[in-house]
Amino acid sequence: MAISLTRVQVAEKAWNRANPTWDEEANGLSVPDVEQMIDEAVKKLCDLIAQTPRYRRLQVTTSALSLSSGQATLPDNVMPDTLTDDRGGRVMSSALTYPLNYLPNITDLKYPQPGGAEVGFFHVQGGNSSGGIVYCSLGTGANLTGTITVIACAYQTFSTLAPEFEDDLIEVLADMAREKMAGMRRQ
Repeated sequence: MAISLTRVQVAEKAWNRANPTWDEEANGLSVPDVEQMIDEAVKKLCDLIAQTPRYRRLQVTTSALSLSSGQATLPDNVMPDTLTDDRGGRVMSSALTYPLNYLPNITDLKYPQPGGAEVGFFHVQGGNSSGGIVYCSLGTGANLTGTITVIACAYQTFSTLAPEFEDDLIEVLADMAREKMAGMRRQ
């Protein structure tokens, strides 16, 4: 279920919060200008939510990611930094019973770890703009094969953003509009 407002309604509400005088001409920013910032505001909001206890509302399960040489590329919308346990993330292998354990240093994947072939380990690298890469190995140091399933936060779109984040989106968008108006005044 998505938010109940249209893009124009969200832009109008944010513009009204950012522009208490309601003077479009004096502030140099119109409602259509604010509407063009909505997608960026949704991304910024997702980044903020992922750092709070509400991160669970952004979690998705992505299945059947094929491992090639012990690595798999995450879809672009998945936030790689939310794969760790402290953000509720999980990496599970089709070849192992238990979820893989996170190793903060990628080079540790090459060396034997406790548990041998019964336990798997992973490390994730990459940013949130182009899909991260998950590196997986067995406790023996050998590359893991098969497929993995990941549970992590994912960026939402305007049409998929949960209704509970409607006010948050309007506030983030209003902040962005205020910043843009302040920058226009300085010029």
